Amino acid sequence: MEFRLFPGEDVPESLRDDLATFSKLTETDRRVVEDYLRGFGPAEDKDERYHEFVHRSGLPPDDFDRITGAIRFVLEAWYRQKLELSDVLEDLTLLGLEGEIKNLLEPLERLEGAGESMVRASEYDLCTAGWTSDCRRH
Repeated sequence: MEFRLFPGEDVPESLRDDLATFSKLTETDRRVVEDYLRGFGPAEDKDERYHEFVHRSGLPPDDFDRITGAIRFVLEAWYRQKLELSDVLEDLTLLGLEGEIKNLLEPLERLEGAGESMVRASEYDLCTAGWTSDCRRH
């Protein structure tokens, strides 16, 4: 069966491990990651905000980056593919995360819809860096 989140794409090998790591965090640390991801948007002081959230999470910066990157990857794909939460959960099960679904469900429910702002922020960043000529107003 093909992934609906990533049709025709190779799923990064680390995605499963990073999502599993996120699911094993304490509820408090998962909430810090959620809060960080919920505030994603263009034209903000990302460095200062980033360091604040890394500190609050208690995670080493590399772990924080991998975990937030994995969640962001899923949220952006969820938005781009116009899927339902049940589709996302099925793909995570296919990915081998059936044992982690319980700890992933609530954060995903709370972050539903955040993928749009992340996609817009990515497009904004590409535009301001001059990496694309398709610069619509965001």
